[in-house]
Parts: sequence; C-alpha cells; structure tokens
Amino acid sequence: MQCVHKLSRDETFRDMGCWQSVHRLSRDETFRDTGCWQSVHKLRRDETFRGTGCWQSVYTLRRDETFRDTGCWQSVHRLSRDETFRDTGCWQSVHKLRRDETFRDTGCWQSVYTLRRDETFRDTGCWQCVHKLSSDETFCDTEC
Repeated sequence: MQCVHKLSRDETFRDMGCWQSVHRLSRDETFRDTGCWQSVHKLRRDETFRGTGCWQSVYTLRRDETFRDTGCWQSVHRLSRDETFRDTGCWQSVHKLRRDETFRDTGCWQSVYTLRRDETFRDTGCWQCVHKLSSDETFCDTEC
C-alpha cells in the first residue's frame, strides 16, 4: 500500500527491496537499479537508464529516444510527438494518447484513464486508483 509523505525540495524516493525510503539527492544524482534495490549513481547530462534484464545500466539517449519495454528488458524506440507507452501484459506498445489521457494500472496491464487536473495515481496492492493529492504531497511506497 502507499502512504502520503511530504517531501522536502531535495528529496526523492530510494527503493530498498519492496519499500521506499527518503534519500536526499545531490543535484546530479539519480537512481540506478541493480537487482531489486537502487543505489545512487551520478549521471552525466546525456545519460539515462536502460533496463537489461532486471537491472539498469547507463545508456546515452539521443534527443528523440525513449524506452520501450519488451519482455523484461527495454530497448530504444523512437516516439512521435504524441506517442507514449501503454503496458499490455509484460510488454509495452505505442498508444496515441489524447491531451488529457494517462495510464491507469489495473492488474498487470494499463488502460487509458482520463485524469482531472488534480488527480494522480495511488497504488493500492497491485492496481492503481485515483487519489487527490494536496499541493505538497507525493507517494511513499511502504509495502509490495
């Protein structure tokens, strides 16, 4: 389940197993997933993560590249301006989203759900429902 946790300006989440704790990141830090946990890795300006297996390594993306999940790993897929990813099973296909659409996870797949301006997703178990967040709220995962 998820609880609401007020983050200070420089805080983000660090995954340690199945739960997340708050970790202060310096300006150039981001998370690198190695196994089931995340450690801090300094990224260069043009670096991002590419999942290969169950872990992520650093991969330099061109300006128009993003990640497409195919199985348990991610490959690079060029997205047109209005494309984003839709998860169907264990892989992602390209789905054209309208301006107000985003994804709602229901089980192991994602469907399109229209969010109101102040809505975001809250994970409750294996699926996501809509939860209104106050201005300074974000989600803290405290369980699988």
